[in-house]
Amino acid sequence: MNTLAKTLIIIAVIIAGTVIMVTLGAVFIVRNIHVHETESSDKKNVRIETPLGSIGIHKNDGLDPETVGIPVYPGAQRSEDKGGVDFQLDGSDLHKDFSVSAATYYSSDAPGKVREFYQHQFPEWHTHWERDALNIEIKQGGRLRSVIIKPDGEGTRIAVASVGPPASN
Repeated sequence: MNTLAKTLIIIAVIIAGTVIMVTLGAVFIVRNIHVHETESSDKKNVRIETPLGSIGIHKNDGLDPETVGIPVYPGAQRSEDKGGVDFQLDGSDLHKDFSVSAATYYSSDAPGKVREFYQHQFPEWHTHWERDALNIEIKQGGRLRSVIIKPDGEGTRIAVASVGPPASN
């Protein structure tokens, strides 16, 4: 048998071995990932268990801005929002809880007046423009707190968000 034939046989064996290993890996993963859903009167919880650990996902009721030190703009009305999500990540040596929460408000005041209020409240916070919205934010102690101010018709849309440990949201 010449060297070209031997090389082609070796390549074919490597490709076949790779296909078999990928297939066996996919079967292992599919058979060992379990998704559990539970539902209470107003919340749906999901837990995903894998061979490497688990992920828990729980709906929360949304952000009360004052619990994370962000005052609601005077006279602003809370919009209908979807709340937030709490995550728990558990692995062999890892346990991490974090939460993503938000609330949206509307004020008939001009965006400049709303901006002045929040910049006066938080002069040390970082301020930057993203598209057509002003973002005022700070990252401290493993969490991000943010106020986003955006013109909306004759008034202002105010979004308040917090990402970090669940107790802080």
